[in-house]
Amino acid sequence: MFCIIIISGGKPPHLKNKRGESFMNENSCVLALITAQSSCARIIKTAKEYADRFGCALDVLTVQPLKADAKQRSKDMLCLTALAKEQKVNIRIAYSNKPVHAIAAEVKQSAPVHVFIGQSGEKATVNEHLFVPFGLPVSVVGTNGVIYTLPALALAQDRA
Repeated sequence: MFCIIIISGGKPPHLKNKRGESFMNENSCVLALITAQSSCARIIKTAKEYADRFGCALDVLTVQPLKADAKQRSKDMLCLTALAKEQKVNIRIAYSNKPVHAIAAEVKQSAPVHVFIGQSGEKATVNEHLFVPFGLPVSVVGTNGVIYTLPALALAQDRA
């Protein structure tokens, strides 16, 4: 089950690759990956500012387990609803027991130009196997408000 959500941005900027081709088009988006925690507001806010600045749509995604007890599911849904209202965004929910696979499928389908994730605890970890094949820059929004941006580590063939 999915709730489809995209927030439209303005006209895309003219960012080009080595061959003079634009990286962005009318379908370009920024992807914010969140969990069902109120602290994820910082990720959404940062990704939204970036998307607005570069004229992209914002796509906010959370991956929830297929099965959860009713109390936990209710708590998560209330949190996600509050985040959506507070940040004035729509949040798409993917249900999967394999979150990395669900995120990879989303990245492949939506072809974002940038991904924003949160920092877990004191360490910022990025699953390089998830993002490197797509040649995406990834920004980790730290709990201290600092944004750590990792450049695209590989170029995807269709974007090179």
